[in-house]
Amino acid sequence: MADASSAENRGPARRLLGPLAVLVALPVLMSAWIPTLPRLDFDLDPRIPTAGVRVTLGAAGFGWLALWGTAAAWAGVAASVAAGGRLRWRSTLLVLAGVAAAAWHLPSSFDDAYHGLGWVWAASAGLAAAHLGRHAAAWRWLLALPVGLLVPLLCQALSYRLVTHPATVAAYEAATAAGTWSGPGSDDPHGAAARLYERRLRINDATGPFGFANVLGTVAAALALAALATLPRPRGAHAWAGVAAAAAGVALVGLTRSAGAAAALAAGACLLAAAWATAGRLPPRVRRPALAVLAVGAVAGVVAVVIARGVAGVPTPEVGVDAERTLLFRSQYWSGAAQLWAGGAAWLGLGAGGFGEAYARVKSELAPESVTSTHNVLIDYAVMLGLGGLAWAALLPGWLGRAAWSQPPRGGVEEEKPGPIERPEAYAVAALAAVLFASEAWIRLPELAGADLLWRAAAAAGFVGLVLAARRAGRRGAALATLAAATAALVHGQLDMGFHQPPAAPLLWLLVGLAAGAAGRPPAAGARRVAPEARVPLVPLVPIAVAAVAAVGVVAVAQARLVAHASALAEAAALVRAQRPDLALPRLERAGVAVGRDRVTTRWRGRLLLEAAAAAAGAGDPAAAAALYDRIATTLGPADPTLGGEARLREADARLAAGAGAPAAAALRGRAVAFLETAAAASPTRPERRLRLGEARLAAGDRAGAAADFAEALRLDALLYLDPDTQMRAAERADLEERLRRLTAASR
Repeated sequence: MADASSAENRGPARRLLGPLAVLVALPVLMSAWIPTLPRLDFDLDPRIPTAGVRVTLGAAGFGWLALWGTAAAWAGVAASVAAGGRLRWRSTLLVLAGVAAAAWHLPSSFDDAYHGLGWVWAASAGLAAAHLGRHAAAWRWLLALPVGLLVPLLCQALSYRLVTHPATVAAYEAATAAGTWSGPGSDDPHGAAARLYERRLRINDATGPFGFANVLGTVAAALALAALATLPRPRGAHAWAGVAAAAAGVALVGLTRSAGAAAALAAGACLLAAAWATAGRLPPRVRRPALAVLAVGAVAGVVAVVIARGVAGVPTPEVGVDAERTLLFRSQYWSGAAQLWAGGAAWLGLGAGGFGEAYARVKSELAPESVTSTHNVLIDYAVMLGLGGLAWAALLPGWLGRAAWSQPPRGGVEEEKPGPIERPEAYAVAALAAVLFASEAWIRLPELAGADLLWRAAAAAGFVGLVLAARRAGRRGAALATLAAATAALVHGQLDMGFHQPPAAPLLWLLVGLAAGAAGRPPAAGARRVAPEARVPLVPLVPIAVAAVAAVGVVAVAQARLVAHASALAEAAALVRAQRPDLALPRLERAGVAVGRDRVTTRWRGRLLLEAAAAAAGAGDPAAAAALYDRIATTLGPADPTLGGEARLREADARLAAGAGAPAAAALRGRAVAFLETAAAASPTRPERRLRLGEARLAAGDRAGAAADFAEALRLDALLYLDPDTQMRAAERADLEERLRRLTAASR
């Protein structure tokens, strides 16, 4: 059987495959290389001097990449079919089912728009790779360009460990010593938030552009295995380049210190070794199902281990932090998701934005934190997107099994010797590197020093060399390596948030789809001998066009909402910096309306109004302060009951200061209690909410209720022994116990 390069295409489609593969891969690389902060202007307090300096993409910038990538992906599917490839009907329908589910949730909230847009792009990129992977003109680009990313990611991780992290810690220590720290935990330097921030700050695990060490570990493990595609080729510079790239990926996994990524890397390597060793030694009827069982079984095995850890139970307080906690926490996330799924999320799902709020209601009392992801790609999609998510949850392991089942035997494809690197190819790769690295440097230029530019230049050169070497891989090597890469991605995908995070999801989906495509049978040499200009297969192209319009339309609608949101946030941030909160408030409200619901804009509207009310009270105008507190409770309380309760309590004090009677103040405190009861019911395992509810009851004169809430807060806090940094300080706990003792004694 000839390699696809001999007769895979005819007519204009043949010339489009390579460029379309580049157009599919380039935005994926940019998403994985340029950092993204979804709420660009309000991830930090806009009044911090450096907050107005933009050095990352925002949600709108990411959305433009998603729009480009989705359109290119569906064009790639169409070009593959027009060039003689077969349309993967089942895969296409499963992708569209997930797209429909994501579209349903888009109007709900900012998180649904941002994640939904990224997930639709990711699934489209995977589908394009599954189709283009059958054509040599395309899969060489789809394989080589992501592999080339290993060099810059490793350079960035080394720079972070050796330069950036030590400087960040030193700056934090200097600011806290001088009393000028204004970041997280600054309002209570000894509180739980400050302790958690400092603990995380001192961890020097490499996180890369994704902000999560586990996500970077997933990407590094998958790319390290994909880089081995050159090994079946005759020994030489190309093969050694693949080995060097794989070593860089292994080193990058080590810098993340992610045990799960290391295990996923080992699982993929073992599968690669098994596939390599059995090629030509076992008959295909034995080898193919065995590889499929090993690949899918590795993914299922991780799920089984986590379930077994949950069944084993939790450690005692005496063991506490010394016990294994990572798998235990995952099992708790999954248990909560299962309750939500069985409770009504099975059909339409909860959405990316709704899951976090719903999970807080069913979270285990022993779990120290609320999460917005189950840390499992299959469960995430099922609980957030319902039936559409189940379609994606079936598609990804299905592609993996198909990639293993379809592995070409040794001698099953004609392997060509590596051709020489020609100038046009080298120039094209250099141009792509220039676009990728210049875009990132332009965005991050305000914070880059000369040394940063130097190592980026070196990384760009390494990227070019590695891409050129990886393009020398043969089909059999690509099929083996991408199978191992997809296995590693999905194995760790059962434990981390890689497929959940929009910047990383397109790359991981692309690798899994490419594994299914590269292992498939290339178009036969004798197929459809027609004139180059004749007989484009219109029948499958019509549904592809309809599907493309649907997918691109979903992304375009989400992007329009994100652009409106980002524009309003930028205006609001500028006005906050200009000390004009009165003008910033309407912009923040407009930003929230643009995406349906946004907890950040709600929180900032409340913060600005609270500051204005405090200023009015300090200026001797309690009536104006009371009016502002009432505005907070009325307009923002339904969305944020904690904020509404706090506003009503302060309004009661302001009304008393303005001359109102005690009955009016008591009524306001009663309404505050109602708000805080709602907040406590929404997160029944959070001790700080029970504590605040108890204080509100005490202010309202309900001593018995306050005592019950204080006792519950102490009980919940004691259950957080798996992460002591989330518990009350000893002095805080002793003070609360003393208050409870006095209340109990007074009620006797």
